[in-house]
Amino acid sequence: PAPSVSWEAETLSSFKRQLKKAVVWRSREDMIVKQLTDMSDRLPPLSKFGRGFRLDRWQKEVLRWVDRRRSVIVSAPTSSGKTIISTYVASLGRQIKAPTDEERHEANEMLQNARRAAAAGEELEEIDEADLFPEHDGGAVTNRVLFVVPTEPLVWQVAAHFSRHLLQGDVALITSQMKYSPNRSRTEPPAVVVGTPLALESSMTKIRGLVRFNEARGEIDRGELPGGFNHFAWVVYDEIHSLDDQDQGEALQRLIRQLNSNFLALSATVGNAEEMRTWLENVKGQHVDAALINATPE
Repeated sequence: PAPSVSWEAETLSSFKRQLKKAVVWRSREDMIVKQLTDMSDRLPPLSKFGRGFRLDRWQKEVLRWVDRRRSVIVSAPTSSGKTIISTYVASLGRQIKAPTDEERHEANEMLQNARRAAAAGEELEEIDEADLFPEHDGGAVTNRVLFVVPTEPLVWQVAAHFSRHLLQGDVALITSQMKYSPNRSRTEPPAVVVGTPLALESSMTKIRGLVRFNEARGEIDRGELPGGFNHFAWVVYDEIHSLDDQDQGEALQRLIRQLNSNFLALSATVGNAEEMRTWLENVKGQHVDAALINATPE
């Protein structure tokens, strides 16, 4: 009698041709680029193939607080749906608001003062739109978002996903190895900036008055961000307690102290949101006014 063939061997024989094609395809692809860039929207929990999904009550509550422009601290288990709410905050970077009448009045006064000083022969510093409308691009303000993640692979995945599917490329990516910003202005960052704490701190800290060669020529360096911590309406702190590296953890604490924006703080490792607020208050050295959400997935 013929020797029996195992189920595994039969399966291998049946798909031999497909397996050969897969091996050839795999040898031609850079799997890091394929997974973190080309397939950023296919990796859980960002997969676009899920259907019939609905928000849990705790997610709806978080989004209501965000719409009211109030900071939120969320304690939620892993894979409970934190990505949905952090992506919603990032999407605010697309929203444009016109300057208020008061801002326009202040801008006109600045211009009038500049004209009077020029007529009197005084030497003036150059005034640009960033002086007239702080955090504005061409007379409109954006809800710029700083997105802080604990690891560099997450920087690549999150930035690729936002750039391709949410913000049409208006996303900066900051790691220790590379900095890229689709700058349209020398004075303002793009809609969303994604990075690790240490890399972000390095990019955002700029010596005042320092003018590099390309800046003096009016060129834009896509490897640099405008200095300062006041460009952002929102900050997302993703898994803020998962930073085991001492340097990253210390950089995160310095960012928290410097940034006064509304924030969304997310953690799966802290027992409750009140404990996380206590930690944030110890870091900032002041009371933290934020809604507290202890997620209960449905």
